[in-house]
Amino acid sequence: MRSQAVAVPAGHCVMAIAGGAPRVGRVRLEAVEQSPPRVTDGLQRGTIAAVARCAPASAMATSLRVIAERGAGAVELRTTTFAAPAWSRPTALASTSSALTMIALADAGLRLAEPPRAVSWSTGGLATLSVDRPAGRCARVGVAAGGDEAITLTLRDGNGAVVAVEEGVGTAAVRRCGAAAERLGVEARRSTPGGGASEALWLRWESDGGAPGAPR
Repeated sequence: MRSQAVAVPAGHCVMAIAGGAPRVGRVRLEAVEQSPPRVTDGLQRGTIAAVARCAPASAMATSLRVIAERGAGAVELRTTTFAAPAWSRPTALASTSSALTMIALADAGLRLAEPPRAVSWSTGGLATLSVDRPAGRCARVGVAAGGDEAITLTLRDGNGAVVAVEEGVGTAAVRRCGAAAERLGVEARRSTPGGGASEALWLRWESDGGAPGAPR
């Protein structure tokens, strides 16, 4: 394990990415704040982990904690500090942090197709989104929600059949590739219904359908 102190200036975000050596099978990355006490788990994909934190009106002191959970070897930690995106709002910086974490860990070859936008939850804790996937391309849709709430995403094809279901805490994403164009339906469900109390953002990525390792 190693720890690195990072100061997040007011109105800014810090994005951190940790990469494992070939002999490190899994890397865990956490952002730790002392006041108020909070530990934000990063997202992992193979030997890569990412986490992002955004500061509200005042600066924030954060420690990045890197843990090699499997194997041993050198782990590189890279950080980038930048102004909070224009699409973020001071009241939704937790969601912004979650969204940026997902962006940092997006699959190779994927790019955001549009700026993140706010999720509108029903009183039953359900939100829906329609996505047009162009022919020969992959589409990935995610939800980044503030806090530690469980999110379930369901992806349906043009006939309404379920083609993917993913669950996550704070963030979740589903992906679909194909030769023919299609309209996809995405359903997001919160573990704790309650209308619009939980801030959240929709994210959408696209990539060439021939990207290496792209699931169909």
